[in-house]
Amino acid sequence: MTDKSLYEFHPACLLYPNMDPETFMTLRSSIGAGYDPSHPILLFEGKILDGRHRYLACQAEGVDPVYAKWDDGNPYNFAWRENGVRRAWLSQEQKALVGIDSIDFSGIWDAEKARVMDAANQARSESAKAQHEVSNPRIGELKPFLVAGQVDPPPEMVSVHPSRDSKAATLGVNSSAIKRAETIKRHDPELANQVKRGEVKSGKALTTIKHKKLEEKLKVSLAAQEATQPIIKHQSAVDFLTSIADQSVDLLLTDPPYSTDVEDIAAFVSTWLHLALSKIKPTGRAYICAGAYPHEVHAYLTAKADIR
Repeated sequence: MTDKSLYEFHPACLLYPNMDPETFMTLRSSIGAGYDPSHPILLFEGKILDGRHRYLACQAEGVDPVYAKWDDGNPYNFAWRENGVRRAWLSQEQKALVGIDSIDFSGIWDAEKARVMDAANQARSESAKAQHEVSNPRIGELKPFLVAGQVDPPPEMVSVHPSRDSKAATLGVNSSAIKRAETIKRHDPELANQVKRGEVKSGKALTTIKHKKLEEKLKVSLAAQEATQPIIKHQSAVDFLTSIADQSVDLLLTDPPYSTDVEDIAAFVSTWLHLALSKIKPTGRAYICAGAYPHEVHAYLTAKADIR
């Protein structure tokens, strides 16, 4: 092997999954027997655009490849014509995922080229205008001028999102495959990459996403239930009330021990009533069940009056 050239792969080339090992070994054997010059490796902007696996096979077999320069428009569109149409895809969804990326990057490439052309045209226009002003210094004179190769700048780029039907027609897949591919890509980009590489089947990817969505819904549902579900705490009233923020409770409903159950009802009421009422919102309400005993009612009313 006399050719020591090392080339990077163009991003358009890398959109497509690697050849499976068995097929690559067959390609190596074929190239080892002699490289077919009618199938050159195509270079665009100094990078390999087409012939990635032939290049790798040549490297492995010590064979000198044949190169040719390509410069005939949008590299992403070319790569799809060469690979997207003829490749044996594992599924419609795999083809759709790679095709959607191809469409997206193709649009970005076209927009960038239009921007560069617009900037160049603007620079030529400004230069021609300056030349005109120098050669025609009369005040107020405005004469038309032409610049060789100048074209009108393109209209302002408008972001256009092709419909599913449009993508399906362009890529040669059905609209349902586009929808499923978009679902995989939207919910789990890494899983979408695995489908594109052929590591995960599209059906399994969709099932995985379905399960994840169900798990997320279940988590949300459980969180909602926890937020609204009554909580029973086994602790003293004072400890419980201390853990609650002041003026945060809408309703207090309590049935404390009666005077017949405690030795000193006035002392008992003083231990918790003021604390409990401090937790009620200004718009809240408190309902306290008490025994129908004069001294017990008096104890509560006295404690309430002390709070005021």
